[in-house]
Amino acid sequence: MGQYNIYFSNAGVPAAGLTPTISWLNYDGTSVGAAGPTVNETDAAAMPGWYNFSASPTQDIILTIDAGATIPNAERYIAMTITADDFAITEARLANLDAAVSSRSTFDSASDSVDVTSINSNAVTTADDFKADVSSITASSNITQVNGVAVALNDFHADVSGLSTFDHTADEVSADITKVASNVVTGIDDFKADVSGITASTNLTHVNGNPVGINDFHADVSSLSTFDAATDTVDVGKIAGNAVTNVTDFHADVSGLSTFDPAADTVVQVTNVDSAIVTRVGGTVVTSPGDLKADVSGLSTFDAATDTVSADVQEVLSSAISSIDDFKADTSGITASADLTHVNGVAVVIDDFKADVSGIAASTDLTHVNGVAIAIDDFKADVSGLSTFDSGADMVHSNVREVNSAAVSISDFKADTSDLLSYAGKTYDRVKDIKTIVENLLNRESGKWEILDNQMVFYEGDGTTVIQKFNLFDEHGNPTVNSPFSRVPA
Repeated sequence: MGQYNIYFSNAGVPAAGLTPTISWLNYDGTSVGAAGPTVNETDAAAMPGWYNFSASPTQDIILTIDAGATIPNAERYIAMTITADDFAITEARLANLDAAVSSRSTFDSASDSVDVTSINSNAVTTADDFKADVSSITASSNITQVNGVAVALNDFHADVSGLSTFDHTADEVSADITKVASNVVTGIDDFKADVSGITASTNLTHVNGNPVGINDFHADVSSLSTFDAATDTVDVGKIAGNAVTNVTDFHADVSGLSTFDPAADTVVQVTNVDSAIVTRVGGTVVTSPGDLKADVSGLSTFDAATDTVSADVQEVLSSAISSIDDFKADTSGITASADLTHVNGVAVVIDDFKADVSGIAASTDLTHVNGVAIAIDDFKADVSGLSTFDSGADMVHSNVREVNSAAVSISDFKADTSDLLSYAGKTYDRVKDIKTIVENLLNRESGKWEILDNQMVFYEGDGTTVIQKFNLFDEHGNPTVNSPFSRVPA
């Protein structure tokens, strides 16, 4: 709903305290269908003579505002026309143009994206809605033009003349290395270790950053046995898990053997001396020579030439053995000396621990690898077969025949912009209309106007360019200058 402001005076003096009334008709002369709106005084004290009324016309309306009989006829009436677009549309547009920054979009075209759901009130459901409808296009096998430009089959072929012929299944990559991790490589020496900071010293003070002395090269013998097989004895307490309690445990068991002493004993019951057939020994019947053999079944089968002794040693020379540590050498009395003078009985000095580099030539000129003579070019990669493609400047041309297994042509990549162009044109025209309406409103409200020859003339801001003219009529429909009752666009 728009508000319209009007002004009344009496003999040129602002007229306050009036109760104006409005009579109106549609511009075509038909009834509006409602009584004229109420006219309110704006501010009798601060702005005497000013009044206002509100209306929301749906079409152009002509109206007459009557200030009342207290005002002379020459100043009593105001005639005017209001239109449907005066406020209902224009004022809303102006409000949008003057919206607070906080209510405006934060859309950044450089980084944000738009989820388009409709265009010109047509729903957009998938990306296919942007594709041109080619259902009515005849699938011709002879394409002669694209965008009005004549084309041949080769124009659709990708230009592969500058692409790489590298075959990753058969080819090898060799390169002339000019940079490593952004560091320029000028020669083969750039790959050599920098030994300029290594001191050729005979005094080794550190290994892997840890300080070392000569003792760090000594073998740790603290856990070794001091047993001397040439002089020491073993007090055997067990053999194969069997306890040994006395030296007699090593004696053969002869309790079942004969006690016959040929020097003192006699053989009885010899039946045949000639054949020396013994039938009894000590009253025991002898049936075969085996009866005369000693029973050695319970004796040890230990063979000193081939067998070894396993023992659970509990004593050595009557000294109890409590753990394996009792066999370790006592190194508590060994002085931790930093001066190693002998190794395996051979006198040594610190240089004996150094690597012999006398046969290594201190040369910066690498001439051979594995016995094969080389030059600096042997370290360069062969890039003759590599691509010359420059991603910063070159473009890739390819002949796209399918997308997601669906055959495509160049038209499939074109968006259907017919609606967009039409909509953009309509929008542009509407914006021009709005601009014209706003400018006219501003000029009418703030610009110059005057009555000349029974016409009300409105000017633009320059005061000379005419915006619109209205013919003025009195209450009887006669042209007038002094007593306008209504106005009609000229």
